[in-house]
Amino acid sequence: MSNIKWNYWVPIVGVANIMQNQGSYLNTREERLLVLFHVLTAFLGLAALVLSIVF
Repeated sequence: MSNIKWNYWVPIVGVANIMQNQGSYLNTREERLLVLFHVLTAFLGLAALVLSIVF
């Protein structure tokens, strides 16, 4: 997990940082962890938005 930088955890911006950084080398475990984190963050954000509109 030493290859994951702190700015990779920032929602939305973290994905852009990973894609922009040509020198980033993440192993498959780190990639899966970051993908899961960003997908869950996006899902929870959309769920909160929908719930705020409905209720």
